[in-house]
Amino acid sequence: MGNSKEYIKGAYTKLSVIYGDSYKANGYSSYRTYSIRKNIVQFMLNRISDDVLFFMDSGCGNGFFFENVVKPTLKSLQTAHGIDFVSNNTSQAEHVFEKTFTGDVLDIAQLTDATYDLVMSNEVFQYIPPQNWGSFFSNHASILKDRGYFLLTVSNLSSIYRLIFRPQKDLFPFDFNAYDILTLARKSSFEVVAFCGIDPLYNIYLSAPLVVKRLLSFEYSFLLQKK
Repeated sequence: MGNSKEYIKGAYTKLSVIYGDSYKANGYSSYRTYSIRKNIVQFMLNRISDDVLFFMDSGCGNGFFFENVVKPTLKSLQTAHGIDFVSNNTSQAEHVFEKTFTGDVLDIAQLTDATYDLVMSNEVFQYIPPQNWGSFFSNHASILKDRGYFLLTVSNLSSIYRLIFRPQKDLFPFDFNAYDILTLARKSSFEVVAFCGIDPLYNIYLSAPLVVKRLLSFEYSFLLQKK
Protein backbone atom coordinates (compact mmCIF):
# COMPACT_ATOMS: atom_id res chain seq x y z
CA MET A 1 0.00 0.00 0.00
CA GLY A 2 3.03 2.23 0.33
CA ASN A 3 2.34 5.87 1.10
CA SER A 4 -1.40 5.33 0.80
CA LYS A 5 -1.27 2.87 3.67
CA GLU A 6 0.56 5.33 5.89
CA TYR A 7 -1.87 8.11 4.97
CA ILE A 8 -4.88 5.93 5.81
CA LYS A 9 -3.34 4.71 9.05
CA GLY A 10 -2.54 8.28 10.03
CA ALA A 11 -6.07 9.43 9.23
CA TYR A 12 -7.67 6.77 11.43
CA THR A 13 -5.15 7.27 14.21
CA LYS A 14 -6.06 10.95 14.26
CA LEU A 15 -9.76 10.12 14.41
CA SER A 16 -9.25 7.71 17.28
CA VAL A 17 -7.41 10.41 19.22
CA ILE A 18 -10.03 13.08 18.54
CA TYR A 19 -13.15 10.99 19.14
CA GLY A 20 -11.96 8.21 21.41
CA ASP A 21 -14.48 5.41 21.84
CA SER A 22 -17.43 7.61 20.87
CA TYR A 23 -16.97 7.64 17.11
CA LYS A 24 -19.14 5.43 14.96
CA ALA A 25 -18.41 2.91 12.25
CA ASN A 26 -14.66 3.34 12.32
CA GLY A 27 -14.48 7.07 12.20
CA TYR A 28 -16.26 9.81 10.42
CA SER A 29 -19.58 8.50 9.15
CA SER A 30 -22.55 10.80 8.99
CA TYR A 31 -25.79 9.65 10.57
CA ARG A 32 -27.18 8.77 7.14
CA THR A 33 -24.14 6.71 6.19
CA TYR A 34 -24.12 4.92 9.52
CA SER A 35 -27.83 4.09 9.24
CA ILE A 36 -27.41 2.63 5.75
CA ARG A 37 -24.45 0.55 6.88
CA LYS A 38 -26.28 -0.64 9.99
CA ASN A 39 -29.38 -1.69 8.06
CA ILE A 40 -27.54 -3.51 5.31
CA VAL A 41 -25.33 -5.45 7.75
CA GLN A 42 -28.27 -6.40 9.96
CA PHE A 43 -30.16 -7.62 6.90
CA MET A 44 -27.28 -9.94 6.03
CA LEU A 45 -26.65 -11.14 9.57
CA ASN A 46 -30.27 -12.05 10.15
CA ARG A 47 -29.91 -14.70 7.45
CA ILE A 48 -27.23 -16.57 9.41
CA SER A 49 -27.67 -15.43 13.02
CA ASP A 50 -28.30 -18.91 14.44
CA ASP A 51 -25.18 -20.37 12.75
CA VAL A 52 -22.55 -18.06 14.24
CA LEU A 53 -20.77 -19.02 17.46
CA PHE A 54 -17.24 -17.74 16.80
CA PHE A 55 -16.79 -14.35 15.10
CA MET A 56 -13.94 -12.18 13.79
CA ASP A 57 -14.29 -8.48 13.01
CA SER A 58 -11.58 -7.72 10.44
CA GLY A 59 -10.98 -4.00 10.65
CA CYS A 60 -12.87 -3.64 13.92
CA GLY A 61 -12.10 0.01 14.63
CA ASN A 62 -12.92 0.85 18.22
CA GLY A 63 -15.53 -1.92 18.45
CA PHE A 64 -18.52 0.45 18.31
CA PHE A 65 -20.12 -1.13 15.26
CA PHE A 66 -19.70 -4.65 16.60
CA GLU A 67 -21.03 -3.79 20.04
CA ASN A 68 -24.05 -1.83 18.80
CA VAL A 69 -24.99 -3.57 15.55
CA VAL A 70 -23.39 -7.00 15.15
CA LYS A 71 -23.52 -8.42 18.67
CA PRO A 72 -27.23 -7.71 19.28
CA THR A 73 -28.08 -9.33 15.92
CA LEU A 74 -26.06 -12.55 16.36
CA LYS A 75 -28.25 -14.32 18.92
CA SER A 76 -26.10 -17.46 19.16
CA LEU A 77 -22.72 -15.69 19.38
CA GLN A 78 -20.34 -17.01 22.06
CA THR A 79 -16.90 -15.56 21.28
CA ALA A 80 -15.75 -12.56 19.24
CA HIS A 81 -12.31 -11.36 18.20
CA GLY A 82 -11.27 -8.13 16.47
CA ILE A 83 -8.30 -6.90 14.44
CA ASP A 84 -7.32 -3.38 13.41
CA PHE A 85 -4.04 -1.81 12.28
CA VAL A 86 -4.47 1.26 14.53
CA SER A 87 -3.30 0.43 18.04
CA ASN A 88 -5.52 3.13 19.57
CA ASN A 89 -8.51 1.33 18.11
CA THR A 90 -7.63 -2.09 19.44
CA SER A 91 -6.91 -0.61 22.86
CA GLN A 92 -10.39 0.92 22.91
CA ALA A 93 -11.94 -2.32 21.61
CA GLU A 94 -10.43 -4.57 24.27
CA HIS A 95 -13.51 -4.27 26.48
CA VAL A 96 -15.75 -5.31 23.56
CA PHE A 97 -13.96 -8.41 22.25
CA GLU A 98 -12.59 -11.44 24.05
CA LYS A 99 -9.35 -10.91 22.12
CA THR A 100 -7.98 -8.19 19.84
CA PHE A 101 -5.07 -8.18 17.39
CA THR A 102 -3.14 -5.15 16.18
CA GLY A 103 -1.93 -5.56 12.63
CA ASP A 104 -2.71 -5.51 8.92
CA VAL A 105 -5.73 -7.51 7.79
CA LEU A 106 -3.52 -8.91 5.01
CA ASP A 107 -1.64 -10.71 7.80
CA ILE A 108 -4.77 -11.97 9.52
CA ALA A 109 -3.94 -15.63 8.89
CA GLN A 110 -0.60 -15.18 10.67
CA LEU A 111 -2.04 -13.22 13.58
CA THR A 112 -4.65 -15.75 14.64
CA ASP A 113 -4.64 -19.54 14.60
CA ALA A 114 -8.37 -19.72 15.25
CA THR A 115 -11.08 -20.60 12.74
CA TYR A 116 -14.35 -18.72 12.70
CA ASP A 117 -17.96 -19.26 11.73
CA LEU A 118 -18.17 -15.71 10.42
CA VAL A 119 -15.60 -13.09 9.48
CA MET A 120 -16.88 -9.57 8.83
CA SER A 121 -14.91 -6.97 6.90
CA ASN A 122 -16.75 -3.67 7.14
CA GLU A 123 -15.42 -0.79 5.01
CA VAL A 124 -11.90 -2.22 4.63
CA PHE A 125 -11.61 -3.53 1.08
CA GLN A 126 -11.50 -0.03 -0.44
CA TYR A 127 -8.11 0.49 1.23
CA ILE A 128 -6.54 -2.63 -0.30
CA PRO A 129 -4.42 -2.08 -3.45
CA PRO A 130 -5.40 -4.21 -6.46
CA GLN A 131 -2.22 -6.31 -6.34
CA ASN A 132 -3.28 -7.54 -2.89
CA TRP A 133 -6.94 -8.29 -3.63
CA GLY A 134 -6.31 -12.00 -4.11
CA SER A 135 -4.35 -12.19 -0.87
CA PHE A 136 -7.10 -10.33 0.96
CA PHE A 137 -9.66 -12.95 0.00
CA SER A 138 -7.40 -15.99 0.47
CA ASN A 139 -6.28 -14.84 3.93
CA HIS A 140 -9.84 -14.37 5.11
CA ALA A 141 -10.90 -17.70 3.60
CA SER A 142 -8.09 -19.48 5.47
CA ILE A 143 -9.42 -18.49 8.90
CA LEU A 144 -12.97 -19.63 8.17
CA LYS A 145 -14.39 -23.02 9.06
CA ASP A 146 -15.75 -25.15 6.25
CA ARG A 147 -19.01 -23.56 5.11
CA GLY A 148 -18.16 -20.51 7.20
CA TYR A 149 -19.34 -17.06 6.14
CA PHE A 150 -17.52 -13.94 4.99
CA LEU A 151 -19.52 -10.70 5.19
CA LEU A 152 -17.93 -7.94 3.12
CA THR A 153 -19.37 -4.42 3.13
CA VAL A 154 -17.83 -1.63 1.07
CA SER A 155 -18.61 1.86 -0.08
CA ASN A 156 -19.61 2.47 -3.67
CA LEU A 157 -16.91 4.98 -4.47
CA SER A 158 -18.62 5.89 -7.75
CA SER A 159 -21.79 7.14 -6.10
CA ILE A 160 -22.71 10.73 -6.87
CA TYR A 161 -22.65 11.54 -3.16
CA ARG A 162 -19.04 10.45 -2.78
CA LEU A 163 -17.87 11.94 -6.05
CA ILE A 164 -19.34 15.36 -5.35
CA PHE A 165 -19.43 15.80 -1.59
CA ARG A 166 -16.68 13.57 -0.22
CA PRO A 167 -14.24 12.52 -2.91
CA GLN A 168 -11.37 11.91 -0.44
CA LYS A 169 -9.03 10.76 -3.18
CA ASP A 170 -6.17 10.16 -0.75
CA LEU A 171 -8.29 8.08 1.61
CA PHE A 172 -9.91 6.01 -1.16
CA PRO A 173 -7.18 5.73 -3.82
CA PHE A 174 -8.20 2.45 -5.49
CA ASP A 175 -10.99 1.89 -8.02
CA PHE A 176 -13.19 -1.21 -7.99
CA ASN A 177 -16.79 -2.20 -8.62
CA ALA A 178 -19.21 -4.91 -7.53
CA TYR A 179 -18.23 -7.16 -10.42
CA ASP A 180 -14.56 -7.10 -9.30
CA ILE A 181 -15.53 -8.31 -5.83
CA LEU A 182 -17.87 -11.03 -7.05
CA THR A 183 -15.19 -12.30 -9.43
CA LEU A 184 -12.55 -12.35 -6.70
CA ALA A 185 -14.90 -14.14 -4.34
CA ARG A 186 -15.56 -16.94 -6.79
CA LYS A 187 -11.85 -17.30 -7.58
CA SER A 188 -11.24 -17.72 -3.84
CA SER A 189 -13.79 -20.57 -3.58
CA PHE A 190 -16.61 -18.54 -2.09
CA GLU A 191 -20.25 -18.99 -3.00
CA VAL A 192 -22.38 -15.87 -3.14
CA VAL A 193 -25.23 -16.27 -0.64
CA ALA A 194 -26.56 -12.72 -0.94
CA PHE A 195 -25.61 -9.43 -2.53
CA CYS A 196 -27.18 -6.13 -1.49
CA GLY A 197 -26.74 -3.07 -3.61
CA ILE A 198 -28.51 -1.71 -6.60
CA ASP A 199 -28.68 -5.20 -8.05
CA PRO A 200 -29.21 -8.71 -6.66
CA LEU A 201 -27.12 -10.22 -9.48
CA TYR A 202 -23.95 -8.88 -11.03
CA ASN A 203 -25.26 -9.11 -14.60
CA ILE A 204 -27.88 -6.53 -13.66
CA TYR A 205 -25.06 -4.41 -12.33
CA LEU A 206 -23.28 -4.67 -15.67
CA SER A 207 -26.32 -3.65 -17.67
CA ALA A 208 -27.66 -0.89 -15.39
CA PRO A 209 -27.06 2.68 -16.60
CA LEU A 210 -24.09 4.31 -14.88
CA VAL A 211 -26.15 7.24 -13.64
CA VAL A 212 -28.52 4.84 -11.84
CA LYS A 213 -25.65 3.04 -10.14
CA ARG A 214 -24.17 6.31 -8.99
CA LEU A 215 -27.45 7.63 -7.66
CA LEU A 216 -28.69 4.56 -5.81
CA SER A 217 -25.75 2.35 -4.87
CA PHE A 218 -24.27 4.02 -1.82
CA GLU A 219 -23.09 0.80 -0.17
CA TYR A 220 -22.51 -2.77 -1.32
CA SER A 221 -22.69 -5.79 0.95
CA PHE A 222 -21.74 -9.36 0.02
CA LEU A 223 -22.53 -12.43 2.09
CA LEU A 224 -20.19 -15.20 0.95
CA GLN A 225 -19.85 -18.81 2.07
CA LYS A 226 -16.67 -20.87 1.94
CA LYS A 227 -17.05 -23.93 -0.25
